[in-house]
Amino acid sequence: MLQLMGETPVPLQSLTRRRIGGSLAGVNSPSREPNSIRLTSKRLAKEVAQVFCGGWKRLWPRSWIILVACGAGMLLVVTFSDADNALVKKIRVEDEKVTSVAQFISDHADLMLAVPLSLAIWCAGVTGGRVRWRKVGLACLMAALVAGLFVNVFRATTGRPRPKAELADGFYGPHPRESSYQSFPSGHATTSTATAVVIAVAVPVTTIPCAIYAITVSWSRIQLRMHHPIDVTVGATIGLVCGLCFASAMPGSAIRLRRRSRKRKS
Repeated sequence: MLQLMGETPVPLQSLTRRRIGGSLAGVNSPSREPNSIRLTSKRLAKEVAQVFCGGWKRLWPRSWIILVACGAGMLLVVTFSDADNALVKKIRVEDEKVTSVAQFISDHADLMLAVPLSLAIWCAGVTGGRVRWRKVGLACLMAALVAGLFVNVFRATTGRPRPKAELADGFYGPHPRESSYQSFPSGHATTSTATAVVIAVAVPVTTIPCAIYAITVSWSRIQLRMHHPIDVTVGATIGLVCGLCFASAMPGSAIRLRRRSRKRKS
């Protein structure tokens, strides 16, 4: 028992539990830092490290999902290649105006939108002194870049020809310098989905507009005969995984993916 100057005695065990509980709550809370902190060079380095390490530690243990998605996609291409090419013809609209709209969407998507949008969100956080928005911008940028890196590795090595190449469908192996053989998976679908997922998780009210954006970008690539439906589906899956992992590194995230816990040595 602990008694100080006539106060009501409080068990020492209870005090210990409160202290430990409070400490754990502070560590596990996604918003334990004040939301308004001035940006300095040290603070910038810390925030970049927090978002990148937090996202990567969640992504690496789940990278098997990306491998499975690509493997399943390749199997589908080998099995249903004719159906996939036929679906391109059904989705496409033979209209110059529609194609022009698709071209505009495609030209202003991918990293052409992800990078400026991420920087705009980050700058808004810097101007307003808001830690959360700075991290949202960083998560948006890192998710798009990492997802793009994953997809570029597969695109350069699988060698599936684009629909407009007018070649026999299949996998021709590594063609890192020939764009005509880089159809699988879709880079635009990957980066646009990763960007949309991070923003939707940060601001859940934008979920529907973000979903429409990602789907529209994927449609534009099919309309332009740059990708097949399987290509954009696999790309969107990669973007979804990367987006969720890096979004989970943001404070106050609507979706929280746990980091892989290390086993302690006995």
